[in-house]
Amino acid sequence: MLDFRLKVFFSVATEKSFTKAAARHHITQPAVSKHIQELERIYGITLFERKGSSVVLTEAGRVLYDQAKNIDSIYREIDYRISSLKSEHKGELRLGASTSIAQYVLPGVIARFYNRYPSINLSLISGNTEQIEEALLEKRIDLGFVEGLPSNHLLHYTEYMDDELLPITRKGGLYTLKKYSLEDIRELPLVMREDGSGTLDIVQKKLLGEGLSSRETGLNIIIKLGSTESIKAFVCETDCVAFISKQALKHEWELKNLEILSIKGLELKRKFYQVSLRGELSGNASLFIKTIRD
Repeated sequence: MLDFRLKVFFSVATEKSFTKAAARHHITQPAVSKHIQELERIYGITLFERKGSSVVLTEAGRVLYDQAKNIDSIYREIDYRISSLKSEHKGELRLGASTSIAQYVLPGVIARFYNRYPSINLSLISGNTEQIEEALLEKRIDLGFVEGLPSNHLLHYTEYMDDELLPITRKGGLYTLKKYSLEDIRELPLVMREDGSGTLDIVQKKLLGEGLSSRETGLNIIIKLGSTESIKAFVCETDCVAFISKQALKHEWELKNLEILSIKGLELKRKFYQVSLRGELSGNASLFIKTIRD
């Protein structure tokens, strides 16, 4: 129901790309440009500026984008409520999840949700905790799942499931078959997640609580990588240590490629959280939460 020109504008503003917006709506790039030009003609003001290969919103574009986010949410809720009255469930559900959750936890839940509500157009983006929280605040997703500690007062966090970070190294490598203390962590070559990740946040807070920090003690962080899969692949080929979710280790236990280290006094239990904007939860997001509980 949302004016298609406004939908195209919303996609360009979100993706920061005419090409990606065209692919999203299955139209040509010239057609995207035409819709944006028509909006600019109607409002009598420029909405985008080109900067290299990307586009950025002008001040007027930012105003329209803020309002378009609200309009988009309203129309999607209308679709949900009307379809529910007809005993149907249609519309859209946009999920976002931290990398580990997106890869190892949610796929089964998403499959059950699809089997139950095949007419709902569901999408999932992944990123680190910081990126998922930002996507919620920007209203680019309806519901998020993160692995970091609750940190933003504008968001509502609900415990989703328990997890634990385990120290791993490659099977038969330099650091296997040994017992370590917390003090030994200072010397171990560590592979960490990138800044902004929930895993890095948990590890740093635990080490600070034990009197260690990378800044004060010079932890030997040899590289930061952006996903659990890249970390596992790196560890399998290099003598180093990493901290990853136990959810990501089941396959490796079968293949016997990795080994869990014994570090006395180190316990990295944590929670996965379901996160949403305070006071706002779409009907389809509520259905997804019901699927999780069921």
